[in-house]
Amino acid sequence: MMLNAALMGGVAFQKGLGVTHSLAHALSTVCDLHHGLANGIVIPYAMVFNRSVAAGRLADLARRGRGTTGRRRILAVAGGSEEGDRYSRSLEDVGVDRKHLDRLVDVAVHDGCHPNNPRPVTQPDFRQLFERAFDGDLT
Repeated sequence: MMLNAALMGGVAFQKGLGVTHSLAHALSTVCDLHHGLANGIVIPYAMVFNRSVAAGRLADLARRGRGTTGRRRILAVAGGSEEGDRYSRSLEDVGVDRKHLDRLVDVAVHDGCHPNNPRPVTQPDFRQLFERAFDGDLT
């Protein structure tokens, strides 16, 4: 199973890592946040961001998971519920200071992972994604 998981990870790298990794790389670079933790925190925000162009993929993920809709699957990844529970680990929850916001956006914009994202990501998009991750806002 570990070999299969490693192989799947290698294949995923070939398809491009997208906005999730650009956000996480910035957090690791600027704030020394562990890369795995950074990815775990930002992936639900990236999923919400990509929802408009990846509804079919999210629906497939939902069918394979416990949820019945893309929104429920995003919330399951985020540790919330349909009732709107706040994501339990925002950037502030792990000690990332908002004073780093401008630098985080700058590093993320220049990261090489997001050009393959299903939806183009602009500088204002990165700012909004980081702001939502600070607030725990999955709307």
